[in-house]
Amino acid sequence: MILRWMLAVVLMVGAGIVASCGGGTPEGGKIKVGLLVTGSTSDGGWNQLAKDSLEKIGKAEGVEVRVRQQVDKDKAADGIRQFDAEGYSLVIAHGFEYQVVANELTDPAKETGLKVKIAVSGGDANVPGFQALEYDLAGASYELGVIAAKVSKSGKLGFIGGAKFPTVVAMQKG
Repeated sequence: MILRWMLAVVLMVGAGIVASCGGGTPEGGKIKVGLLVTGSTSDGGWNQLAKDSLEKIGKAEGVEVRVRQQVDKDKAADGIRQFDAEGYSLVIAHGFEYQVVANELTDPAKETGLKVKIAVSGGDANVPGFQALEYDLAGASYELGVIAAKVSKSGKLGFIGGAKFPTVVAMQKG
């Protein structure tokens, strides 16, 4: 529940990025937001949560939403360029693995000509070209650890977090 709420906030911040950065409403009158995810949107986790949350916000706010799933980082630049060519205002690249691509595509020295704004959820960069949306889950992870320790029969617990992405590292610290 906490993660779903946090993702909804992140997606609303992303919509604010569009408005504040001059993305505005396209000529058709509807804001278009694209979502890139690395896996399936029926995974019951990270990717599905992003899709479901964005679609819910899109329906409530009249935002056109398109999701591209199973886009690995090597194909992300093409996916972002396609969204740009189709007049999307914002692309949410949902995962730390997209951060390098977003940085390259928004590098002012490269003059890519992209109009679309890019947000990387789970990123940790502080650069002018795109918005990284960093999750600090240390507090929530700490609270979950306390609960787990209290219900554990052995009094011991462990953490398996996967790759050392900033979000996973923050959760491990909690």
